[in-house]
Amino acid sequence: MKRHHTDQFKHLSPEQQLTCLKMLQRVEETPLSKGITGVAVSVIMNNGHTATLSKFIAQPEEVSVLVSWNNDQRGNDRRD
Repeated sequence: MKRHHTDQFKHLSPEQQLTCLKMLQRVEETPLSKGITGVAVSVIMNNGHTATLSKFIAQPEEVSVLVSWNNDQRGNDRRD
C-alpha cells in the first residue's frame, strides 16, 4: 500500500481505518482481466465519512482514493 493512500485515513477512528485499509488491499489485489475495465469499493460510515477506492484498466497499478465527509459532521470547519 502506498503511504499517500494510507495517510488519507488518519482522521478516521481505528475501526474505520482498518476497514478502509482492508478494502484498499482488496482493490489493489483484484485483477482487471476478462472484460473487467474497473473496480470500485465505497466504505460508508455512520459519521458521514465516505471512502471510495477504485482502479481502472487504463492504469491497473494505480488505485484512486477519494475520501469525503458530510458537512454537518465536520464541527469546527462548518461555514454557514
